[in-house]
Amino acid sequence: MKVNFNIVFIFLLSITVLSPGQMVSIKNSDSLLTEEYVFRKKPNIAVLPFYDANAQAKEVEFGRTVSAMLATALRSNTNFNVLERGELNQILTEQAVGTSGITREMSQSLSDLYNVEVLLIGDVSLINSTLHIDARLIETGSSKITVALYSTCQDLKNIRQVVVNLAHDFEQSYLRQWMGSITIVSEPVGAEVYLDDNYFGITTKDSPLKINDMLEGTYKLKFIRGGYYDWEGEISVLSKMERFVKVSLIAKPGAMNIYSDPAGAETYVDNNYMGVTPLSLKKVAEGEHEIRLVKDKYKVWTQKVFVRSFQPTDVKATLKVSPGILTINSIPSG
Repeated sequence: MKVNFNIVFIFLLSITVLSPGQMVSIKNSDSLLTEEYVFRKKPNIAVLPFYDANAQAKEVEFGRTVSAMLATALRSNTNFNVLERGELNQILTEQAVGTSGITREMSQSLSDLYNVEVLLIGDVSLINSTLHIDARLIETGSSKITVALYSTCQDLKNIRQVVVNLAHDFEQSYLRQWMGSITIVSEPVGAEVYLDDNYFGITTKDSPLKINDMLEGTYKLKFIRGGYYDWEGEISVLSKMERFVKVSLIAKPGAMNIYSDPAGAETYVDNNYMGVTPLSLKKVAEGEHEIRLVKDKYKVWTQKVFVRSFQPTDVKATLKVSPGILTINSIPSG
């Protein structure tokens, strides 16, 4: 279902989601989403055998090669769902597709049986060692050509890359109207970013991580960084809109072992009483903490200690005896 907006109002929304302490600030247009809104689904496409348009191409069956490569490129690198060749052969044969393309009956059968939305057909010619590819994208419902592209390959060693570029061009020409993008930053930087379990890159200090050409829909987003809890959530991408995602990762706790000489000192961490020394604290948040030790007849001992995530920190204190008071009397006084 195609959803078109003539006028779009964008709202900026700050959201706190998921586990306690895990925060994500998303500038988006979630307020546009209503119960009636239907995301664009990945269209099903059938790649038909390409027609060898001249004798040189027929000798080596370039049409079969190019169509097979296009099917692989579309399946691996684009937002199309590609119909398997075995299913395609149940409806048509190599001889059924020629310069005239595909019959309306075949097109309707693909649409009815496999929900195919578009067909990719084309011709291949080999002229003076240069491969010429003319390809057309046809909607099954109307049998109209929606996109027509061509490409040439002078060095046949590069044919794979030429076909990959052609597949990308078809995606951009046909699906661009339903695509958006997201820009991602994390605090701290250096987090691995996964979208629907596919690795996309690492957040850096110099520039945000931007993912383009995303078909509108809801995606699972995941951040992984050593020493920090994983962050997982969902983000909705709308067509022709850029989403901004900033995630604050929560450091895994460190540990702290506190000793004093003599032992038995009351221990306060950030003014919170924790027990008496020797003391072992298993979950201490990463960062700077103030340690205070108190023991009768000894001076109060204080020190600031930095605890690192997932690491033990030892604190050893030698307490100093508090000075006493000596009272001297004499008889007679003076």
